[in-house]
Amino acid sequence: MSIESVTTGSVLGKAVEGISRATEKLNEAAQSIAEGNLDPADFVKMIQAETAAGANVAVARTADETFKRLLDIKV
Repeated sequence: MSIESVTTGSVLGKAVEGISRATEKLNEAAQSIAEGNLDPADFVKMIQAETAAGANVAVARTADETFKRLLDIKV
């Protein structure tokens, strides 16, 4: 992917998709635990989902800040 093809929408869209996937994984693990399954793998999935969501939030925040700076430079 070239730099020219990267847009605010594409970066933010990917970040939102990642947050959505992380939320789904978190909900699956939480549901399993709520049903009484105390498999350590479910706790690992919850931690992985939290990490993935945090990383995607950081991507969205960085993209927003970067594009704001680019707009400031153009003006």
